[in-house]
Amino acid sequence: MEKQGIFEQNFVCPAESLSVIRKVVDSFRIDTEVSNRIVSRPAREWKWIKWLYPPSSWVKLNTDGTSRGNPGAAGAGGLIRDDNGRWLEGFAQNVGYATATIAELWGIKVGLELTWALGF
Repeated sequence: MEKQGIFEQNFVCPAESLSVIRKVVDSFRIDTEVSNRIVSRPAREWKWIKWLYPPSSWVKLNTDGTSRGNPGAAGAGGLIRDDNGRWLEGFAQNVGYATATIAELWGIKVGLELTWALGF
């Protein structure tokens, strides 16, 4: 039974294990050093983001969806504002077990249905 291992393709003699581990670690170090030199990280750029009013006699629907894990427990929410920025209606929805993309789409669906129900 003990000798069967030496005939397997991936067999490594226990005495050679340390040498194999060192080669893998050295290779990893070299790859990491090279990639750190090649990849330049751009400076962080800050942008001011603000909500914009919709055109006159329009409403704006803002939605968001998320999941804890992907997939995982998911939810969505949103709100509707008029052309003066006043809050008209909002919602929060448990989506169940879903991906973040499904949660985002669910928020859009519920938001559009609510907007339609309000007569817009």
